[in-house]
Amino acid sequence: MLPALTAAYRVIRYDARGFGRSPAPTVKYSLYDDLVAVLGHYGLDRVAVTGCSQGGATGLALAVEQPGRVAALVLLCTGVPGYPWADEPEADESELDAEHHRAFAAGDVDGLVAVSAKVWAAGAGGLTPAVLEQLRSAARAEFARRPGTA
Repeated sequence: MLPALTAAYRVIRYDARGFGRSPAPTVKYSLYDDLVAVLGHYGLDRVAVTGCSQGGATGLALAVEQPGRVAALVLLCTGVPGYPWADEPEADESELDAEHHRAFAAGDVDGLVAVSAKVWAAGAGGLTPAVLEQLRSAARAEFARRPGTA
């Protein structure tokens, strides 16, 4: 989507700490504060924001905290952090959850990628090299977010 957007708009895309080419975090941080810092760095007072998953949640936080800065908001697969969901029954630990826990405990990035592929990349298009790299990036970031792990 980036080429189509950059043909018509100024686009600023950055990796959250520990994702993509961004190094793992070494200090406590906030995704929201990082977004505000990026906007400040570029001198942007009002922007259209789009984000997927955690990036979408970060964009949503900006829209809630500083609505005057958000001209448009496009959210893809975004949860709503802090929303008081009704109590849900405890889910039984599935085999995928068990695989995830085993891979994480072993510090196994490839194991986390394999579990994530079953959950997130089972649809049409499959496991392209780009999808696999995204899953590896997310696995490395998961380890980086939890001190004392691989």
